[in-house]
Amino acid sequence: MVRSTDGGLNWNTPVQVDNIGTNLSEFVHVEVDDNGHPLALFNEFDSGWGNARFSLARSNDWGMTFGVDTLVTGWSGGGGYPAC
Repeated sequence: MVRSTDGGLNWNTPVQVDNIGTNLSEFVHVEVDDNGHPLALFNEFDSGWGNARFSLARSNDWGMTFGVDTLVTGWSGGGGYPAC
């Protein structure tokens, strides 16, 4: 993820949002909490693109770093996406 503090004139170096080891992720959705901290919700898969789940990562420093992701749903038990 990248961030700008000057209306998009300049951008920081990209920051890794997910801490998923050898797993894969896609479809990141970002929201900002009431204190201005970004929350990144993303689909996580095993290394073969199976066993989908949703994970959430939160930044406490306005997007400079992200903490360990939190499991939002369990593994789907196979291919495909977890229930929404």
